Amino acid sequence: MAQYIGAVDQGTTSSHFIIFDHSGKIVSLDQVVRTRSILRR
Repeated sequence: MAQYIGAVDQGTTSSHFIIFDHSGKIVSLDQVVRTRSILRR
């Protein structure tokens, strides 16, 4: 069975999820872009 490591990178405008194999090579990655909302009073 293959073993992988997952990493999350959360920034101010997007989040990344990266899957690495046992040797450290990237197997897959995905990015979600967030929109900023400003609350006004």
